[in-house]
Amino acid sequence: MTIRSALRSLILFALFAILGNPIRAENPDAASDPAVKPPASTETLPPVPVEARAEPATPIAKSPPLRVHVGILLLNVGRLDTSTGTYTMDFYLTMRCNRPCDPEPFELANGRITFQQLQEQLPDYKAFRIQAALSVGMDLRRYPFDRHQLGLVIEDSNRDANSLVYVAETTRSLIASDLQVAGWELSPGIQTHVEPHYYSIFDQTYSHYVASVEIRRPLLASLVKGLMPAIIMTMCGLISLLMSSDKFNQRLSLSTSSLLGTVIYHLTMTSAIPPVAYLTFADRFMIGNYSCLLLTVVTTMLLMHFIDRNDTARTEFVRKWALHVVPPLWILLQIINLIQL
Repeated sequence: MTIRSALRSLILFALFAILGNPIRAENPDAASDPAVKPPASTETLPPVPVEARAEPATPIAKSPPLRVHVGILLLNVGRLDTSTGTYTMDFYLTMRCNRPCDPEPFELANGRITFQQLQEQLPDYKAFRIQAALSVGMDLRRYPFDRHQLGLVIEDSNRDANSLVYVAETTRSLIASDLQVAGWELSPGIQTHVEPHYYSIFDQTYSHYVASVEIRRPLLASLVKGLMPAIIMTMCGLISLLMSSDKFNQRLSLSTSSLLGTVIYHLTMTSAIPPVAYLTFADRFMIGNYSCLLLTVVTTMLLMHFIDRNDTARTEFVRKWALHVVPPLWILLQIINLIQL
């Protein structure tokens, strides 16, 4: 029992010695060497972040912009008002992508959509029935022989040209065979193209799909309803030049009434168009009429003056001058106006 107790005591003493100094047990060299000092703090440093040790990431290549092929079937153009430049369009719109996509939302840059209905939907294809209220700036310099481009401009609501580009499908862009525009002649075919549009306020460029049709006033209707009344009134005023000099009262009455009638008709004819900052063909035509009718009135007044003075030579000179100069001058002015048409 004595030997066993002694062994147990030695074992317990060794265990206490080891547990009492773990650093020396783990590193016996450090324990035996008095020059080696233990660390000042057992606190470990934070690990280096993975991002700091990783290699710089390579830039991710951008995918090419989505290409949307657009086609249109124009069904109707109505409510055309030249005084405001507004009109409506009813049409089918097809959009086919080069990969599965959603071409919506889109909007009209020159108007607003009043009705939109989805007709067909596939992963890369959509068809819509759309009615829209649109507007255009009309060039009326040729009025009443003017012609205009009525169109619609489609752009994506959110994605710029770096993300989405429209492609015009000319083979899928058509006009309905029964389409008519009241009071106008419609040129055959529909013109489509795509153009970039830059918004300086956003510093972004958007893809614009443009589809348009050309309308023009019928030539015969423009002549008969637009210019014929003015021509007749001017001719009546010029006929007074054929009267003898002593009929100055009749000459004056006919020429002044023609001049006033021409002014009133001019105001009536131009009331159908908005007030513009330039002269139209009708304005230049009426100015030529004014000039010749005013010369007719002036020559009649000169005849009255020379007749009162019994100056027969000057009276006859003024009568012949007016007869040989005023009608050719009127024709010359109208030819110049036609050349500028």
